[in-house]
Amino acid sequence: MIKLNYKDIELNIDEKKKTAYLYGTYLRFVDVQICFMNYGKIDEIETLQVMDGISTMEPWFLTEFRGLKRLILTDSISSFAENYSFSLRHCLKDCNELDYLKLPAGIKRVTSNVLPCVKEVYVPAGITAIDKFAFSNIYRLENIIVDDNNQDYKSVNGVLFTKNGLSLLAFPCGRGGDYTVPDETMEIASGAFDASGIDNILLHENITIIGEYSFRNCHNLTSIKLPDKLRLLSQTAFDGCEKLNRIECNDSCRKFQTVNGELCSDDGCEVVLVPKTTSGEYKVRTGISILGERAFSGSRITKIDISEYVLFIRDYCFKDCINLEEVIIRAQRPYPTVGKYIFSGCKNLKCLRYYASDPDFPNKCCYGEADDEIIYAPNVMLSKVSKGYFAAVAAGFISMIVHKEHLREDIFEDVMNDMRKRFYLLHQRALLDKTILDFLLQADMIPYSQAFVLFQRSQKNNTDEGIQVALKEYLRKYESEEDTD
Repeated sequence: MIKLNYKDIELNIDEKKKTAYLYGTYLRFVDVQICFMNYGKIDEIETLQVMDGISTMEPWFLTEFRGLKRLILTDSISSFAENYSFSLRHCLKDCNELDYLKLPAGIKRVTSNVLPCVKEVYVPAGITAIDKFAFSNIYRLENIIVDDNNQDYKSVNGVLFTKNGLSLLAFPCGRGGDYTVPDETMEIASGAFDASGIDNILLHENITIIGEYSFRNCHNLTSIKLPDKLRLLSQTAFDGCEKLNRIECNDSCRKFQTVNGELCSDDGCEVVLVPKTTSGEYKVRTGISILGERAFSGSRITKIDISEYVLFIRDYCFKDCINLEEVIIRAQRPYPTVGKYIFSGCKNLKCLRYYASDPDFPNKCCYGEADDEIIYAPNVMLSKVSKGYFAAVAAGFISMIVHKEHLREDIFEDVMNDMRKRFYLLHQRALLDKTILDFLLQADMIPYSQAFVLFQRSQKNNTDEGIQVALKEYLRKYESEEDTD
């Protein structure tokens, strides 16, 4: 046994068992470092046991134990003295072979910063609070063990539940295959199956709640059948389940119904959730009046045609539909009530067409993170569009004109006049889209001085070569015309 000492800290190392024992009262990072600085094989230690009597531990020294497989922390520890940069999870991030972690009862609460990437976690009797998502994204976790004397939690075959079994709190991320939820369980808690490898899950009819992000990033989940008594389904429950192709429920389900593999409200008026594998063009069925919150989130649709019967488009309805390129809203009075950030993350959305006489309709839509990438082509006059949306709407009109799409003659004249008055709002888009640039140049909407500035900017920003050539030729033509005059 090798013994190392510094101040009140003692480190005993059994090299044969590859085990280290730490003694003391307050494990300060600097003191522990000094204690074992003369031992050159710390990264060969496989088991570290922090012994009784220690109340506070600064875990930063654990970064040296790269070969650690088992970490046993005494129940007397009540604080990790963590800060933003050095949480227990962060300090153990390089321990790629960590198989077992015994948590100390003294910390009372398990947060998302505590648990590192480990195969098995032991929760002692003294733990009284476990935060939502505390066990999320621990991709190696296969087993959660809870002390039988814990008053608040229990483990059933390695899965974490509340003590009464009514709520399933955490399913180990590293486990896959099939799983049947116990009969007494009534709630799938927030983040319960987050990022797990589960293939199939059987939910019995007594489950009434499926919480937020409960099945998020379950990449192997292809279908799910909802329980008959389900009352609350979070709109984020299946975020990131890109293989989910069917959501089913029985005719006896009180809250929902399945139509063509989609989840709808019990009265059939609301699209609650479409499978993530839904792709291609999508036309909203007659009778649908509500597109629910996140209803199409993460799906693969490329185009959606929204009928005039839709009265509500809820928040984040099309969030992260990265294949979505075109949206048609056939709005009639009363115009649909549009939620916030309905197109957030739709990075390839190029065209939104709506058919309504309300000039403020585009301003009622909060289009989300990709505003500058979206082209809008409504049938309203540009003079009625706010400055913030002018460039986008004008670009949409240009697209319609170039592609010879139908545009009323009176609107065409007003559009051209408005663009000449506010041409400067289109210049930035002209550097991103040669179609817009060509149109503006041909319509003589870019003065020589502005064209020169754009040309310099295009060279500085390594803009598309075709755009640079077009500007250069325009400048040359302009100069030759000046010389002729």
